[in-house]
Formats: sequence, structure tokens, C-alpha cells
Amino acid sequence: APSPDFETLIERNEARAQLTLNNPFFLLLRSEGLPTERKRAILCDCLRVFADSFQALLLLRQAMCKDKSYAEPFHEHLLEELDHNLLLDAPATKQVLQDATLKAVSTWFSHQMLVLDNVDKAVVNLVLETAGYYLGVLAEPIFAGKKGADFYHTHAGADSEHRDLGLALIRGQTPG
Repeated sequence: APSPDFETLIERNEARAQLTLNNPFFLLLRSEGLPTERKRAILCDCLRVFADSFQALLLLRQAMCKDKSYAEPFHEHLLEELDHNLLLDAPATKQVLQDATLKAVSTWFSHQMLVLDNVDKAVVNLVLETAGYYLGVLAEPIFAGKKGADFYHTHAGADSEHRDLGLALIRGQTPG
């Protein structure tokens, strides 16, 4: 049976996800606030910066992992996610590429792969894949038949499974 700490982590992750769904970004998606091609393109540009950083996160996580019980599932996840960032066109504007806040937020997660242990990396995976799942589910109908649709469709389906990868690695771990 899962430990109480594991159940608490799962409950907290979902509670935080539900809170996050009420932030301006997710409210924009929930209210279908991207009615024009230009607005959808701006979102895709910004998400491409994050998606590029996520690719770096996966590579760093793999490079820094020596424990076979983590290395194999991390590698499988890397192979499944490889080049998903290319499903979004590269940002069309230098302004997006130079946005300091977007770059800082995006690269913070990659830095965690250098400093966290494998259990904590699995927790970061759980959080990011939960967010990716909700992003995909909410954005998929907005982008259906439009530029960027493949990215959101892929993540609406795959990120639930990728979140479960993190859960499997965390199950049975104890705090400390």
C-alpha cells in the first residue's frame, strides 16, 4: 500500500495543479482567449522556449543519473519526448527569445537536474508533466486544425503517462 507521505504528495500535487488552473495563463486557455492566429502564434513562440528548455532538462537528467533504477525509466522518457519541441515552430521574434523572465523560468528546471537527487528529479517530473497534461488538454481544442496542433495533441495524451513515470519512481520512497 502507498505510504501516507506518498498519498500526501499526490494530493498536494493535484491541489496545486487545481490552483494553477486558476492563474491567468490557464484561465486564458480555459476561456478560449486565443481567438486570433497572432495570439496563438505568440503562445506557441513562448512555449517553444519552454519546450526547448524541457529538452535540455531531459538530457541533463539523463546525463546526471547513475542509478540504474532511475536511469532506465528516465531514458525511456527521454526517447518518448525527444524532439517534441520541434512540433512548435521556433520563435518568430527575437523579443520572445530575449525575454529574461521566460528564459529564467524555463532554465530553472534544467538547473534542478544538476543539483537534485533522483527522487527529487522524479518529483519535478511529476509537477511538470501534470502541468503539461493540463496544458495539452486545454490547448488542444483551441489549436485543433491550426498551427501547433500536433504539440498540444501529443501532450494531451502522453503527459498523463509521463506523470505516472514520476509516480512509479516516487512510490515507496521515504522523506529524508
